[in-house]
Amino acid sequence: MKKGDKITMYFDCMGVTSEEQVTIKEVTDKEVITEDYYDTEDGEENFRFDIKTGKCLNQRDFGFGGKRRIKLTT
Repeated sequence: MKKGDKITMYFDCMGVTSEEQVTIKEVTDKEVITEDYYDTEDGEENFRFDIKTGKCLNQRDFGFGGKRRIKLTT
């Protein structure tokens, strides 16, 4: 994975999984940061995913149990 690559992001919530292609903004030894973002009180924050597990590291919880993850390539 490298900057500019497209990867699959999944959103699992209430028994339904949606899937979309997102673009990588940055890759470090610990995380993958996508160009997709969400609004915060202080502006915008890009989604960050653990590079080993694919789990979203900054998932916002609205009480519905929704989770984001990326498809890891091997």
